[in-house]
Amino acid sequence: MGLSGVMRGWAILELLVLVGACGGRAALDGEPGAPATVMPSANDLNPPPNIDARVCEAALPDAGAASATVQSACSDCCARTEFPLSVVYEQQCLCGRLLDRSGPLACPGTFLTQERCASCCTRAGFAFSIGPSGDVASCSCALKSNQQVCAATAQAAAPDQACQRCCLNQGYLSAEYTTSGAPQCQCLDGTY
Repeated sequence: MGLSGVMRGWAILELLVLVGACGGRAALDGEPGAPATVMPSANDLNPPPNIDARVCEAALPDAGAASATVQSACSDCCARTEFPLSVVYEQQCLCGRLLDRSGPLACPGTFLTQERCASCCTRAGFAFSIGPSGDVASCSCALKSNQQVCAATAQAAAPDQACQRCCLNQGYLSAEYTTSGAPQCQCLDGTY
């Protein structure tokens, strides 16, 4: 086997890793965010019903527009639909709803400090917490985090793009690919 055969073998292995990591959304119990299964192509964007790629497809300005203008146009359009959250992905405006709406209820009760609120939200699997501050003593959590559903994308040739695509295909509107320590893909339910 020559060098081209070895390269072909690595390319096939990488494709298998991507397809396994960013596959379709079906799970035995049908629960969103379950580990991915096989999908026709690793490059396809095929999100579940909580993300709509068509409702605001004509909302974006010309390709040469500033990033803030593009995001603002997408956000404005999505806010008028039943999918109020927005993200721009490869010059496409995607509108969505949360997979997990338990954030405001994840840490019930009164918290005396922001640190206790943050600790409770982190234990509940959320990446962001709000409260308490001033005369508001309640705690609310946001951005449900999932580090397992697209973990295999760290092995892809372009792991940051593979991470974002995989998270969208699993119904998560935001993704963070980090390389500090061990490379990691974190899917986040919501936008920030």
